[in-house]
Amino acid sequence: GATYTTAQQTFTLGQTEVPYNPKYFLRFAVTGANDNAGVWQKIEDARRSSGRTVTISFWAKYNSDSPSSTLNLKIFQNFGTGGSPSSQVTVAETFRLTGDWTKYEVQHTFGSVSGKTFGSNNNSYFGIEISNATNETWDMDLAQVQVEFGTVATPFEQRSYGEELALCQRY
Repeated sequence: GATYTTAQQTFTLGQTEVPYNPKYFLRFAVTGANDNAGVWQKIEDARRSSGRTVTISFWAKYNSDSPSSTLNLKIFQNFGTGGSPSSQVTVAETFRLTGDWTKYEVQHTFGSVSGKTFGSNNNSYFGIEISNATNETWDMDLAQVQVEFGTVATPFEQRSYGEELALCQRY
């Protein structure tokens, strides 16, 4: 029920707030409020997250409208259509953005998929969501989101288009 826009924005060449001189960032703006408006991403088959720890790192800031409450980073497993009931959404971190680019890091250990039933449509996943649970307008700039297995956030990987395409072709 929320009204929002997403847009690719360009960093000013030579900026130094976000390291490694990135070219683009995402602007997410909620202009018609509703509970739980947010940005979310399915990452990979839930089997890959079974019992493993992931580290999520990203840079974020408010562009103009700062909500009165905090934002939530949610991490979850979904076992696909017809699969076991999905794990409860875990609020791994709550945070309040400022007008300055800030790096956030969160670690989360997933439960085992042992004893779970996966749906037959091959559409299970684990994923993340950044959302605001209150009914208000807000916006956020987001850059260099990285999800990696382990307990350490490594520097953001800058891959060429060809390398990224080759990695995606395994699917």
